[in-house]
Amino acid sequence: SAEGGGEEHRRGAGDRAWDGEHDDEAAGGGQARRRRGDRPSDGARAAAARARHAFRVAADGAAGGRDENGPAVFDLCVANLPYQISSPITFKLLTHRPLFRAAVLMYQREFAMRLVAPPADPLYCRLSVNVQLLARVNHLLKVGKNNFRPPPKVESSVVRIEPKHPPPPINYEEWDGLVRLCFSRKNKTLGAIFKQNSTLAVLENNYRRFVQLEASGALPQGGAGGAGVPAFLERKRMPVEDLKDGAKFKAYVQEVLRAGDFSDKRSSKLSQDDFFELLARFNAAGIHFK
Repeated sequence: SAEGGGEEHRRGAGDRAWDGEHDDEAAGGGQARRRRGDRPSDGARAAAARARHAFRVAADGAAGGRDENGPAVFDLCVANLPYQISSPITFKLLTHRPLFRAAVLMYQREFAMRLVAPPADPLYCRLSVNVQLLARVNHLLKVGKNNFRPPPKVESSVVRIEPKHPPPPINYEEWDGLVRLCFSRKNKTLGAIFKQNSTLAVLENNYRRFVQLEASGALPQGGAGGAGVPAFLERKRMPVEDLKDGAKFKAYVQEVLRAGDFSDKRSSKLSQDDFFELLARFNAAGIHFK
């Protein structure tokens, strides 16, 4: 029924798919303008209700919400998203549990190209790094504005997003804290970014708290150790008493960068593996980003 709007559409042998197409009042290019005096059929109203329900579940369910029938579970998501909320909806989908199989989504062209941008591409940014950490992303096709009536002011693209199974074994908040900091000045060298007083103040505060928790036994101590483990994962700590001299902590941070040959590199050209290594080096030195 239109009120329920929660039934799943079966495709093939057991594939569950929810179509998240928004109705004609939603923002973003591509809606057909309803002629004055037209009244939608009962079937159209029911389809619109199912679409709104599916779109809400894909967003709210990703944050742990439930619909009236239980947990939000789906295999596929197909949607023409409201362009002004593309980023939050994308990340809600990617953090949804249980993981879905794939999403085919239409975005504004520039946003879509940021999703798939590789290192050194002018559009490569924090969005590119974080989405590509969690999923395989492919650009499927361009959709010109003249395909819609009335034509919107922007071009569109269709993208396929396939979450990685299993997800990468990483603390996402910690990862995003590093990536956010690095892309705050993406064309500056990392050495310059990590010399800023505001950045050092945050990292020093995090370092103090981490060392205190570690000393209290709330956190495990010791490095990775063992044969075959890279030397940069070995635990090292700066004495807390040395924090009284701000210059020493600054030098400590710069030494982490120099040891991995990161001082003269720029965020805009770092690959996923580079960010993994950089985060591992900082964490091994007790420096954290959340």
